[in-house]
Amino acid sequence: MLKKVNNQSLKIGEILCDNGLLSASLLQSVLEEQKSDSRKLGELLIEKGIVVESQVLTILSAMHNLPYISLENIHFDDQVFGLVSVALLRKHKIVPLGIEEGCLKVAINNCLDVLALQEIQDISGYPLKVSLASLLDIEKCLDKYEVSIHARKRDIKPKGVSDEDTPIIHCVETLIAQAINNRASDIHFEPAKDKMYVRFRIDGHLYSKTPIPKAIENKVLSRIKIIAGMDVANSREPQDGRLTIEKFKNYDIRVSTLPGILGENMVLRILDKTFTDFSFSSLGMSSPEEKIIKDLSAKPYGMLLVTGPTGAGKTTTLYAMLNYVKDVSKNIITVEDPVEYQV
Repeated sequence: MLKKVNNQSLKIGEILCDNGLLSASLLQSVLEEQKSDSRKLGELLIEKGIVVESQVLTILSAMHNLPYISLENIHFDDQVFGLVSVALLRKHKIVPLGIEEGCLKVAINNCLDVLALQEIQDISGYPLKVSLASLLDIEKCLDKYEVSIHARKRDIKPKGVSDEDTPIIHCVETLIAQAINNRASDIHFEPAKDKMYVRFRIDGHLYSKTPIPKAIENKVLSRIKIIAGMDVANSREPQDGRLTIEKFKNYDIRVSTLPGILGENMVLRILDKTFTDFSFSSLGMSSPEEKIIKDLSAKPYGMLLVTGPTGAGKTTTLYAMLNYVKDVSKNIITVEDPVEYQV
């Protein structure tokens, strides 16, 4: 447990040393490194694994007399929607929580970013009441906030769409928009006992997003099945489908389902139809690696296996090889299911 901070003039490094979390020599070493790094001391210490984020936030909370809160079960006040754009909130990593005593309650990870707080205050028109929260909590909460905004909108509905279905449509479109903005190759929907987990695959790694409540799990999956031309009533067999949404017409989305004990698992694979840079340089290969691949591609016969996890770039690598050997003097035929790009 951290000692109570009585002297507000103390710096965070001194407080960490005072609490036995950091040695004076290690502090001096990191401070020297900080001279050539624009980041704050706390960020460097967390990145190096010397302290954890909660320890730094606890100290900042005591130093600046700000509450350090969890955003896990947060509910947004209706009055906060539309006060500040989502883009600006994401830029400054600030979450609006509600209106209290004429002030806008917000959560932020970096309470020393005075310019960010001032901009939010000027745009919202409310003085701010600030709390501290972890960066992960804030990112998840911003995802939830954006979904809530779209769910609240009452745009002109397509024919046959009920008021009850409109929030589901917005939820699905918001998730796809978030995945595209985050350069995700896949969206995973994984049912659990009390919720449905949502994860984005980015650069081969899965990242958790805001879970979907169990109460609307089937409605979300059914909405995706409908626009993908799949059998909504069949949840006992694997299915495949394909969809394109008008808002994201430059993207082709493949859908796969697999039944499980707790419900249907669903994966959406996102393909950018406008992607045309099938060059070896776009794959990030070194010159020696590029030479090896080019030599293999130029061989007149044989078999070449390209393996790797989902999102590693196997398909893009093969298309780059096809693009390299493509020539009017050659007749090239590929067997693909499905065809992802056209070279």
